[in-house]
Amino acid sequence: MFANKTIAIIGGGTAGWMSAAWLQHHCDDTARILLIESDDIGTIGVGEGTTPHLSVFFDTLGIKEQTWMPACSATFKNGITFTNWTSRPTAPSYFHPFPSASDRYSAGFFLQAVEAMRKNVPIGPTLPDSYFLSWHLTQAAQSPRRIKTGANIPLSYAYHFDAGLLARFLREWCEQRGVIRYQGRITRVGQHENGQISAVYTNNIDSPINADFFIDCSGFRSLLAQQTLNTPFVSYADSLLNNAAIALPCEALSPLSPHTVSCAMPSGWRWQIPLQHRTGNGYVYSDSYISAEEAEQQLVQAVASKPLNQSPTHLTFRVGRLEKTWSENCLSVGLSQGFIEPLEATGLHLVLCTLSEFTAAMARCNESQQAMNTVNESISARFDGIKDYIVAHYLMSDRNDSEYWRAARSVTPSDTLQALLDCWHNGGNLITKIDKLGISQYYSVISWYCLLAGYDAFTQNKTHPRAPLQWQQLQEKLKSWQAHFLDHEEALNQFL
Repeated sequence: MFANKTIAIIGGGTAGWMSAAWLQHHCDDTARILLIESDDIGTIGVGEGTTPHLSVFFDTLGIKEQTWMPACSATFKNGITFTNWTSRPTAPSYFHPFPSASDRYSAGFFLQAVEAMRKNVPIGPTLPDSYFLSWHLTQAAQSPRRIKTGANIPLSYAYHFDAGLLARFLREWCEQRGVIRYQGRITRVGQHENGQISAVYTNNIDSPINADFFIDCSGFRSLLAQQTLNTPFVSYADSLLNNAAIALPCEALSPLSPHTVSCAMPSGWRWQIPLQHRTGNGYVYSDSYISAEEAEQQLVQAVASKPLNQSPTHLTFRVGRLEKTWSENCLSVGLSQGFIEPLEATGLHLVLCTLSEFTAAMARCNESQQAMNTVNESISARFDGIKDYIVAHYLMSDRNDSEYWRAARSVTPSDTLQALLDCWHNGGNLITKIDKLGISQYYSVISWYCLLAGYDAFTQNKTHPRAPLQWQQLQEKLKSWQAHFLDHEEALNQFL
């Protein structure tokens, strides 16, 4: 792949150095990989949570957790706890686990309870929490790493980390393997007569930096894709209202809890992400309903630990994606290709999906129109699928306490999401509907059930029954499995 060719990555940060590492691993030994970044341009670095898919990245490169996690102040993530997203007293919060092979035993009970409630014949609790081993581990501040007992209890998990430290770690890893770094601010982009990009010019190098292929990791500026190639942007602003965020680092929590917390706020939601050396806090909101100053005040009042001695970081963004991730001889990765608010921590998930699709298509078809079409169709569909799932969080809420929430609950869903919600509310076969809509590749059936049941948004009036004997036996089984897992901080200390 890219034999005897030069690939130039524009921009560093997590997306840039992930791209460099991935391409260095997959490209021909004769390929030359460059990365140009400016020390004067800071990185966003807000997203400090991931999905389990990120483990594919490290496993592919052969980088062990014991190597990268201590260097990036990383912690384990069993799932996401959503609080205050509904005013229903029966569902003040719910835990969304990462579906695992071990859940085959317990997920069936969860689906049965939900389906029975949808028919107004309740047989057991319908919040997902206690049906999943990940929740039990999180409640006990236990990691997803097993004690070496030989117990066959596979568990999916993700990570929290310091984005700046991860970029630095990957930079060192890449430079040790031959990736060439240029430091400088790009002042001009050159193009061939056919419109393809030929070179970039920087403020501190007299000659152009030429390349055969370019990776745009320039962030929201989208220097190559939008500013140079004029790639159209598909906005999601009509269905996702949030367009601003504040990041506020605080002292580390003790004990560390292996989950992300997403708490609904008057004009958006805030995150809490536990790292080894600090706690990441932030508020994602719409500036149409609250000012930056008011949002900062609300966030400071809400955080659970003392803010560190540094100013909050304010940023604005637009939600949506490029019409084409791959245009001409340029692939956009990260914020340059699009952004969906970080409610489900999908930023780096999309980076890895883009890189994986790109190298797979190149291996099959090289730099052909077929490869380009495959990547563009796949990534656009993935963006749209993730967007629908996030929109569903707002549409399922019953919050009516602010103008923001009334607006967020009244957006028009896509045809796909509307069909799924209609099926849920009308008592249809949700599993069949998800399969027919072709969306399970973005979020599994279990994930959809966790979201929909997590809001306790059942059409029928119902009472919550006492837990049946079968459910109690399930809890005992999960508790017995829990005994095989390490304390969260004990698991991290094994790396130090």
